[in-house]
Amino acid sequence: MHNHRFRGGGTHVYHWDEPRALTNRERARLQTFPDSYVFHGNKESVRKQIGMAVPVRGAQIIFSAILKTFAGEDYPYVEPSF
Repeated sequence: MHNHRFRGGGTHVYHWDEPRALTNRERARLQTFPDSYVFHGNKESVRKQIGMAVPVRGAQIIFSAILKTFAGEDYPYVEPSF
């Protein structure tokens, strides 16, 4: 008998503690969308929108670093580990 909870593949992401897939709101939180953000469309469309998005907070950090680099300003960063 196979354990389908950990079957992997596809685009389904499983909850870290419960035997279920993540909700679209949980997926959106992982992508750093604020809870107030409203998605439009059916469940599948919303899932795709979330999955194709660049994380909001990640984009903010990257663009801030680029702008500060161009302006010659220091900013916090982590040294690469390789």
